[in-house]
Amino acid sequence: MRMQYGELLPEGTDVHVACAVLKQAVRDAESPLIDIEALQAWAVATASKKKQPADADGEPLVIPSFKESLLYSTLQIVREKSPRRAFVLARLMYLLGDISSRIEITQMNSHNLSLCLAPSLLQWDPYADAALLVLGRMTAYVMELIDDGREHAEKLRDYCLELQNLASLPY
Repeated sequence: MRMQYGELLPEGTDVHVACAVLKQAVRDAESPLIDIEALQAWAVATASKKKQPADADGEPLVIPSFKESLLYSTLQIVREKSPRRAFVLARLMYLLGDISSRIEITQMNSHNLSLCLAPSLLQWDPYADAALLVLGRMTAYVMELIDDGREHAEKLRDYCLELQNLASLPY
């Protein structure tokens, strides 16, 4: 199946084809959807962050607000350069958060989704020094973004509407 950018997928398109089209569009973008500066800021913050109290499954006992989340700070970094890219990223994280919240149906949690999309979202270079280490960090970063999208779905939807109005984008 060949698609042109901006062309709608035919109704009834297999979900795997739709995902492949989305992943290819992100991979072929002129610049990464998520700026490397956002990943670097996360790495520095993670290295200096104290371990938060967690339950037996490792889930934090206190969930930060949307404005305290990694997703929000990432969206702000992306938004400074391009409100349109921030809108696309916000909508994508909303979608991925929804997919991961329906794991019984989708069989995809945030880790699975981040393994599939992190290399494309950040345009990973498999030939770079320490490429596998970088990929691991990218995956953990994107997994946290997806988890934030799931945890803050309503606030994220409102943020998308704010960006849509700012950039005069169709929803």
